[in-house]
Amino acid sequence: MPADIKLTEQGYIIDGKLYPRVTTILSVIRKIELEHWRGAVGNEVADEKLVASQDTGKRIHSACEDILEQIDAEIIPKIPNIDTYPDNEQCMLLTFLGWAVKHVEKVIVLEKVVYHPTYVYAGRMDWLLMLKGDSIPTLFDLKTSGAIYDEVALQLSAYQEALKVMGIVDTCRRMCLRLDKQDGSIQIKEFTGAQDFNAFLCCLGIYNWRKGAKNG
Repeated sequence: MPADIKLTEQGYIIDGKLYPRVTTILSVIRKIELEHWRGAVGNEVADEKLVASQDTGKRIHSACEDILEQIDAEIIPKIPNIDTYPDNEQCMLLTFLGWAVKHVEKVIVLEKVVYHPTYVYAGRMDWLLMLKGDSIPTLFDLKTSGAIYDEVALQLSAYQEALKVMGIVDTCRRMCLRLDKQDGSIQIKEFTGAQDFNAFLCCLGIYNWRKGAKNG
């Protein structure tokens, strides 16, 4: 295991070596929907909305982690200081609380930096959970975006392979859990594509090629 992990603007520094972030690597995929949205609302408005969305995402991620830690402690989960959240976020958190109590059997890992020493990438995964009735764990990524985009499958496959090489799991399911900022509803999508990791490696290859071209 690495003796030291530091997050920088360039990526994670693990034992003195730079590991680019999974999300940065996936930025080579063109975001057509985002481009169209920016074109419709304008860059200034888009930037303001993205900052607000990131703030919501950070609060929701932290609160959901708190809920899962309580479930793992086998106590009745509560949402601390729920009245301090905006109404829509309260709705999101109550929805997640109900889902977690009903479906989560055990928490295995929360918010962990995982890395792959062979392919040299790293990222912070959200949750590795054992769901009730399952025999293998499920790797989850939490989203508060407007939709679940296809590249999430590649993101989760990268984390999955890192978990394997680190010896944390032999196998796991991959799911994205999205909480809607408008109505608080929950959407869950499972990814089973056998070529997802190969597609991620293609993105990694393009990312490394671009970095090499810039440095050449």
